[in-house]
Amino acid sequence: MEPQTIKIGILAQYLGTRNDVRLLINGIAQKSAVTVYLKEADKISEKYLNSNITFQYFSNKSNKLKHYFVYTLYKLFGKIPRSRNNYFVTENFKIANSDFKGIHRFIERFILNSSKFTPKFISYDSFLTMLAPPKENSMSEQHVFLCITQIYDDALFRVMIETGKKVFVYVYSWDHACKMKCFSKNKNVFYLVWSKEIHGDLEQLHGIASENIMVTGATQFVHLHQYLNENKISSRSAANKKYIYIPMATGTKNLTPEEVQLYGAIIQKIRSQGIDVKIIIRPYPFLKNWDLYASLLKLPNVEIEKDYRENENTQNVSEENLLKKYSMLQNASLVIHCGTTLGLEGSYLDVPVLFADLSKTMRLSQLDKFVHQFQNDKYLNLTAFPNVLKSIEDLAVLVSKALKAPASYLPYNIQCKKVAEVKSSGEIIKRFLEIMNSENIHV
Repeated sequence: MEPQTIKIGILAQYLGTRNDVRLLINGIAQKSAVTVYLKEADKISEKYLNSNITFQYFSNKSNKLKHYFVYTLYKLFGKIPRSRNNYFVTENFKIANSDFKGIHRFIERFILNSSKFTPKFISYDSFLTMLAPPKENSMSEQHVFLCITQIYDDALFRVMIETGKKVFVYVYSWDHACKMKCFSKNKNVFYLVWSKEIHGDLEQLHGIASENIMVTGATQFVHLHQYLNENKISSRSAANKKYIYIPMATGTKNLTPEEVQLYGAIIQKIRSQGIDVKIIIRPYPFLKNWDLYASLLKLPNVEIEKDYRENENTQNVSEENLLKKYSMLQNASLVIHCGTTLGLEGSYLDVPVLFADLSKTMRLSQLDKFVHQFQNDKYLNLTAFPNVLKSIEDLAVLVSKALKAPASYLPYNIQCKKVAEVKSSGEIIKRFLEIMNSENIHV
């Protein structure tokens, strides 16, 4: 089947904040006939995509009560990834950042806490069969379907699978396999992932068949590819150092104060050793209340990066500021983080990166669960390298050496780079289309 004739039904969310997903969908739509399925409440998302894309809207309002009951059962008894800690950290995050109030928030918290002790026997595929399909949508004309994790609507996803056509699920982030339980084992469902490493995670954590997983590269890193292509990245001497860059990793009212406490201790230790380099804090983009960082700004020579969001009322980041992010990373003398995609991206820019594993020794119990998520321990907490900070007492030596001899910290970066294949948006779009057009799907 020629790429120009294939018809693709797409199920995606967060179109307002995922610039890379918009690039992907718009790029696919230049070669194929694309229909995007949106909930009626999300019609505003239409403005983020090109005019040659068709939109179909659906609603589950008539099945609201049944779905609440089924979802509650699945929360209590649904099978979760083998990386249990990730799952519960994420679900706590969802509740903390939800609009739930009063008794509703209490019930959701109670269900989640109870689910830590309940038997897990409902598979994702079994859960899907329990859902009532949304209002009828025309799917018969689509040749294949493309979904992006988290699955935007499970009931509609069920309808797609039941057409018997191929359904491709793009695992959007390096931690999605670790923290989500939306992975179908249906023989017609195929997974598109960042790298061979994430390929292995899907097999290990969810038991997905190897032949149903294909590597495409990471859409989240297409702007990194653009930056690398436009800027010569080379090792810099100590004389070029400008600042220590600290990207914040958490965005809830129970985690953020502990992260602030962690970095407050780190900054004070750096200052106590007479290291007076500027320190720039990059706030977590989805945290609305940046006042939580106020105590850090009281420390000497500490600044907060304020201008990368379009404005204080939106979480969207412009294309220009996405590229500026890499300039901020490249021009840093050192990056310190406790588990962020931004810290991972620093590995591609020849900047020393320190992974701060101090939460246990500092008795930051909530942050410790975050730091020791599956993907952090597997890909970042590489204790064979000096880049992993285990003791606050070791900090001054590590920072001083990183500032004076950054090259000694770069072998760690090479290992971290295995997480994602960095490609252009054009290369990734081409790969998606090759896979979705292939008669022999196992390419």
